[in-house]
Amino acid sequence: MPLALAASAQSCRVPKNSSSTRMLLVESCLAIHEKFSIPDYDQTLIRAPITRRGSETMNTGNASHVRNEKLKRRAKPPVSSENLRTLRKIPKYSVIKQVRVEHGSRIYDQVNLYRCKIGKNTKIDAFVYIEENAVVGDNCKIRPFVFIPTGVIIEDNVFIAPNVTFTNDKYPRAQGNWRLLKTRVKKYASIGAGSVINPGVTIGENALIGAGSTVTRDIPDNAVAHGNPARVVGYRKPPAEG
Repeated sequence: MPLALAASAQSCRVPKNSSSTRMLLVESCLAIHEKFSIPDYDQTLIRAPITRRGSETMNTGNASHVRNEKLKRRAKPPVSSENLRTLRKIPKYSVIKQVRVEHGSRIYDQVNLYRCKIGKNTKIDAFVYIEENAVVGDNCKIRPFVFIPTGVIIEDNVFIAPNVTFTNDKYPRAQGNWRLLKTRVKKYASIGAGSVINPGVTIGENALIGAGSTVTRDIPDNAVAHGNPARVVGYRKPPAEG
């Protein structure tokens, strides 16, 4: 602390029981702080007095502003209290509203989840957007930049690679009536990166969709499909369920 500031602070000492003089001390210290332009000044040195009236406590002056800022920084993460026990990792910079998250799931940061359901032990990576009434099952992996709108049901043990986009309306428009078409991805299926899933289709159990495909029709169980539009090019063995 500079000598001039220390000397001024010494000269500002007043009796502890004097509320008005203590407020004068706060103003004097603030003026000294501005005069010397001290960066990152310790606000605890100029904490405002606390006035007690019964059980009520009121902070006045600059300390009240500092306290409010600290409370904002300590704001609770955007996850409902009933889900805090189930998440392994609590996101900080996300929008999560009325989401049901089962035990053991991991939701990473920068996600937008609205009124959807996330199953057990499922991983939701960063920059995933899931709309209301969408369902993601147990033991799934949803990789970054995936969009899952209303009407999409993803069963258990499904892998969704980065940048996969699901849709739910064949004739989308900004305003007016629209028709919701539901899409289902059955268990053990895998969808490659950058694929687009058109509305109203079913991707069969254990099916594999190649990267960059556009799925416009149903894909059978255990089928391997790719292309635009995606066509079945082979089949693979069913998974060994343990």
